Amino acid sequence: MARALNKLSDTAIRVKELSPGRYGDGGGLYLHVSPTGNKSWVFVGIKDGKRMERGLGSYPKPVSLAAAREKATECRRLLKAGLDPAHVEADDAVEASGPTFAECATDLIAEVGKGWANAKHKAQWEM
Repeated sequence: MARALNKLSDTAIRVKELSPGRYGDGGGLYLHVSPTGNKSWVFVGIKDGKRMERGLGSYPKPVSLAAAREKATECRRLLKAGLDPAHVEADDAVEASGPTFAECATDLIAEVGKGWANAKHKAQWEM
């Protein structure tokens, strides 16, 4: 028999005074309640035979129960495809982050170097 998903409800999380610990929603999604009462989402999965945990964000803002379930579904899909969810997201962030330092430095040298009278000055910057 398959394990149940969506065991938690948004109302229960908001209204109940939850003691510190982890509360499972199913499918590797857990609500972690700290001793101070802060709540955050954690996805737990198996990658290459090893347990891996990935934080999905704080509850209720910026990550609601519905958003946490979507993120957990995406993590399960990536694990099934043999990918590490943490690395895939990090790679996406690098691609979306814009120009690298090397690209900016090359552009700066090309622009500022136009005014340099001596080729040696440009060579000192192009190492």
